[in-house]
Amino acid sequence: MIRELDEFEVKALHYELLLKDIIATAEKLPAFPSTAWQVMSLIKGTGSNEEIERLIKSDPIISSGVLALSQSGHYGRNFAIGSLLDAVLVLKGEKLIEMILAASASRYFAGEISGQEMHHRRLWLHSVATALTGERLARVLNQKKPLTVYTAALLHDVGKTVLDLYAKIYLHASLKQLKQSHSKLIDIEKKALGVNHQELGELIVRRWKFPADVVSAVGSHHTPEAAPYEQHIAATVYAANRIVNAFDQDDVADGPFDPDNDPIFQKLGINDIILKQMQNQLEVDMDDMNMFLLT
Repeated sequence: MIRELDEFEVKALHYELLLKDIIATAEKLPAFPSTAWQVMSLIKGTGSNEEIERLIKSDPIISSGVLALSQSGHYGRNFAIGSLLDAVLVLKGEKLIEMILAASASRYFAGEISGQEMHHRRLWLHSVATALTGERLARVLNQKKPLTVYTAALLHDVGKTVLDLYAKIYLHASLKQLKQSHSKLIDIEKKALGVNHQELGELIVRRWKFPADVVSAVGSHHTPEAAPYEQHIAATVYAANRIVNAFDQDDVADGPFDPDNDPIFQKLGINDIILKQMQNQLEVDMDDMNMFLLT
């Protein structure tokens, strides 16, 4: 005889199936483009400028993204860049790698699902702003891996590109209610969906074979004290994310912005002078990105 499930068993089964569906959706994301890994290897190695240009051209999304980004003030200031070869010649090393990473990652924020496009564009702008702020913070704080911070910050919210679809269906609380609850967004996501966006992001970037320090920072950007590897990188991504959220007046994820009493800011040594410098540069970046990154 088949026993009928009670209410709690039905909820538990639904919860388990939902979590499996979310994980399966994340695992179906296309792999990080092989062209990006190949061209970054050439840049770090002994590849000629022509080889690098040819490889970038082989991926239309990367090539168009690099061209667009090279026109922005952050990358192309004081230079006349009219072609991919110009970009390769002028923007060498880490700056070119940053553009390739950003152009490659942009496809995952395309918002192809109906009704998600504008939301994902805002998420994309936030991600690039966080990456630029994180890299600057790392340099000002004399950290050894600013490019790693940039990469982790660029990808820190990639889990949201999957989770937001489910959150729209299953998270019924309004943003106002979230603020009043004094709960962190990642805790609310975990309770409602069985996984939060930083855990999902960690799964995604690990599957994409990013280094352990990037995986650790993406998976701990709201909880850097729990990062299993190089906590200062996760802490810098956390700080950059908080600075950008405060600029956008979005304090839902981690509560009100209070750097003077934030132990992560204090541990990193982010004082008022550094904070003001980051905020002033962010204002310039946001104007710049609104013009170029959404093309």
